[in-house]
Amino acid sequence: PPPYLGDGSLASDLHALLSPDDDRGVWFDHLNLALVAATVGCTVLESDPSYAGWAPAFDAVELVATLAYTLEYAMRLAAAPHDPRAGYSVRGYLASFFGTADLAALLPFYLDHGLARWG
Repeated sequence: PPPYLGDGSLASDLHALLSPDDDRGVWFDHLNLALVAATVGCTVLESDPSYAGWAPAFDAVELVATLAYTLEYAMRLAAAPHDPRAGYSVRGYLASFFGTADLAALLPFYLDHGLARWG
């Protein structure tokens, strides 16, 4: 493995989990792709009026997926000091394409639910 992995820190362990350089990272990528496929499938089915009765299940999948993506985002922030692609910094991850895309993917859910609750 790359030298920045395996120093025993939580950030290093998280980076290994999130990195395709590690078997755990490959497993995590496959799990993440399955979750993406499930959410896309639910979105497609949700657009069909004949599946209106499934709305609570689709909402549950959306909630679980958003919580999982939020956890992944937090993990990536924590692992950023060990990630050369993030310039070894949290700020580097936040400014990167992937950091910006991850945040942009999460914001609509939280804005929608926050505005519904307080708006």
